Amino acid sequence: MAGPSVKQEPGLGVIDLEDRLLVVCKDAGDEGIAQDNICDKLVECPPVQVLSTVNRLLAKGLIQLLQNSEGDIIYKYKEKSSSAVLGSSSTTKELSKEEQLVLQIIAEAGTSSIWNRDIRTKSNLSIVQVNKVIKVLESKSLVKEVKGASGRKKMYILYDLQLDLNQCKSPWVNLDGEAEVEFIRIVLDQCEICLKERSEQAQEKYPNDTIMRHHASFVSIAEIAALIKGLNVSKVDLKPSDIEALMDLLVFECKAEKNVKGSTEVEHATSYKLIQSLLPPSGLVCTPCGICPVKKDCAPIGDITPITCDYFNNSWLSK
Repeated sequence: MAGPSVKQEPGLGVIDLEDRLLVVCKDAGDEGIAQDNICDKLVECPPVQVLSTVNRLLAKGLIQLLQNSEGDIIYKYKEKSSSAVLGSSSTTKELSKEEQLVLQIIAEAGTSSIWNRDIRTKSNLSIVQVNKVIKVLESKSLVKEVKGASGRKKMYILYDLQLDLNQCKSPWVNLDGEAEVEFIRIVLDQCEICLKERSEQAQEKYPNDTIMRHHASFVSIAEIAALIKGLNVSKVDLKPSDIEALMDLLVFECKAEKNVKGSTEVEHATSYKLIQSLLPPSGLVCTPCGICPVKKDCAPIGDITPITCDYFNNSWLSK
């Protein structure tokens, strides 16, 4: 004997279904919800209608498509404040799931921009996939490449937005709190050259007067800041306080001496001079691995390895 038939309720209207689906995604929280689970929660609607509604919400930017650590595609509710950017372009309807995912990650970064490596981390896509997707998005004028404060690291931002370099509290760290190692080293090298030139000038001017030579070797923070600004090595204005924070690194490395006259709040009261280290640095300290900007991506097998590293093999081992 056949069991009782289940009466299927008619599908919901477009607006009602969108509201129901948004509630389902919002209730899923940060974990998101898979496509099959969405259909299970909306059994009164045909799967085709549910998927069509999902695509509409994606195009409007009301939900986002992500990939979890296991490689499964999930959907998450998205706050309306950040959805307007994606919903403004009808071109997003023609994008693949991976392209929509990367576009949403870049949109979430806003005017801060986002680094290529951070896109890979958040999307769980390979570097080849990310680079391919970004090229497609650039060709459609959806995203564009910009450069951070150091002017060297490639960052990405939505095409219609302008990069805000002042969002970072310090020019020496990026928006994720990671040190801009390469940028720091470039500025530090220039600061060290400045101190060296002043020391040589003092030696020539006071060859027989130790005290005068000592005082004449100091360079004020204002002078160093003006020199760095003239070199155009930074895309943001470096204040004297920024330079002072960096110059203290030379003090910690026993390469410079710091002199503060009066209160530390007095403008330009701080100055530095070059000093000779009494002991040479150990070989381990000089390894390029300690300040390598891509050390997190270095592995025995892959694109970046110790065996193929030019800095390690040609620069350090050859000394």
